[in-house]
Amino acid sequence: MSINPTPVIPRILVVDDDTRLRDLLISFLGKNGMIVLGANDGDEMGAILKNDIFSLYILDINLPGKNGWELCRSLRNSGNNTPIIMLTARSEDHDRIHGLELGADDYLPKPFNTRELLARIRAVLRRFSPDSINLSIDAPVEFDNFSLDMSRNQLLRHGKPVSQTATELALLKLLFKYRGHAISRDFICFQLHGRNYQSDDRSIDVLISRLRKQLGQRPDGMGYIQTIRGQGYIFLP
Repeated sequence: MSINPTPVIPRILVVDDDTRLRDLLISFLGKNGMIVLGANDGDEMGAILKNDIFSLYILDINLPGKNGWELCRSLRNSGNNTPIIMLTARSEDHDRIHGLELGADDYLPKPFNTRELLARIRAVLRRFSPDSINLSIDAPVEFDNFSLDMSRNQLLRHGKPVSQTATELALLKLLFKYRGHAISRDFICFQLHGRNYQSDDRSIDVLISRLRKQLGQRPDGMGYIQTIRGQGYIFLP
């Protein structure tokens, strides 16, 4: 399933069994120019998705029935690349990393400031846009068996789409833009998340790991993305 262009008016689905918080987010985000629907759990979410499409999902982890992690995994396994922001009361580092490994695009621990959530939604939607990182390239970029198609905003292998989240694609575009040059975690974090890199934040490492698995090795056996100690990562197609 390819990434669809972001609608002019973002459509957000909030999945949280906390009625008070869900209603607050529906009202707050609605006042900030978004169309927002709510669901209590995975079953309600599934029923809504049969008849509607969205720009972004906000998933609480602690849901009745299937939890947010399971819903995230199910969406990604089905080929649904719609951006996901996870809400969690868990502050442990490994819990946040687990959500990113499953394909979430960002996370926000509870309690949170609604303005921060709004900023993160806008940042994710900017990454979701085909113009999020301008490569100034009209034709698809070809390297080995891959094609980075700017018009369709997706990575193809042997002509077939590679399943990626919006953030993974944005990271690949960023690495390609600076190919042959090492770029730091701090620079990547700021470009993707709009915030400075923290030493205990492993989100960039997780994204790099996922991207490496998607790309595999070059014909010469080397990895496309290499780590330069003390400098960051370098993309060598």
